[in-house]
Amino acid sequence: MFETAVWMPTDVPVAEIVDVARMAEEEGFDYFLVPDEGVTRDAFVALTAVAAATQRIKLGPAITNPYTRHPATSAIAIASIDELSGGRAFLGFGIGGSLVLGPLGYQIDRPLRICREAIEISRRLYAGETVNYDGEFFHVHDVTLRFGRRDIPIYFAARGSQMLKLGGQYTDGQFLSGKAKFDLQRTLDDIHEGAAKGGRHPKVFYAVHVAYEPGIVEDIKANYTYMIVDSPEHVQQKLGLSPEQIDAIRQEMVKHGIRSAAKYITEELLRHFIVMGSDEECAAEIAGLMRQYQFDVFTLPVPVIQDVRSMLRHVAAIVKRARELGA
Repeated sequence: MFETAVWMPTDVPVAEIVDVARMAEEEGFDYFLVPDEGVTRDAFVALTAVAAATQRIKLGPAITNPYTRHPATSAIAIASIDELSGGRAFLGFGIGGSLVLGPLGYQIDRPLRICREAIEISRRLYAGETVNYDGEFFHVHDVTLRFGRRDIPIYFAARGSQMLKLGGQYTDGQFLSGKAKFDLQRTLDDIHEGAAKGGRHPKVFYAVHVAYEPGIVEDIKANYTYMIVDSPEHVQQKLGLSPEQIDAIRQEMVKHGIRSAAKYITEELLRHFIVMGSDEECAAEIAGLMRQYQFDVFTLPVPVIQDVRSMLRHVAAIVKRARELGA
């Protein structure tokens, strides 16, 4: 039986994020994920508030970016949230980029190397070592984390093959978001190749929007602007998007925001990424995807809509039905 998670954006007030987290816990979801990307509410502040307001649900960033935050400070922040929450936190790394790196003047340089360094430093800190580390990106001298669990999970998000293999080899789990359904098997093959090399069995979180009514399709189009822009080139090509079209979406995002760029995202494009249809059709597709690919955690990304509570209840019922169909 698969677990469940809610992925909550931070472009709403922290009080609303906390409210959704409480409800997710009430509805039986197992994880609450918050992204650390974009110039919006701070993910670690939001997670601290969620930790104080909940009792059971696991929580952490999906993801935080090693270009914009030193991994030692990220590891310390999560250890602090873990302490506050009674041992429920995890750390998640990844690159992303479209919403934060460009606007803040960062260039993506050797992403494999920077992610590996971030994972290595965090892992050693959580193991209780006194860390001395001189990498290409990060330097840590005589740093010891003198509190916290020794087994805080480190998760990872990636889309390209080499990054997926890196995550499989070095981390405890992978977040898959914005994945075209036709690319899922390649994705898993890469994760498993890395996992075999590292002797690991990473947990796989599969994030997919559930559009059980037409209005939700319109609500979520904006999310797929940056997901498509950040997808590997072979995915963009299979979607039938030229480099010029991708650049047009990117420029619109940077200049006017993702909601303005949503005009480029058609329903035909969305069908490659999301679950759509009646409640029973959505439940059947979720059950089929979770069974076919043996994902560990079904993850619901929350669109920015007015009635999030109603949507969470509705999807919780759909997921319950999916579990019944998959049993």
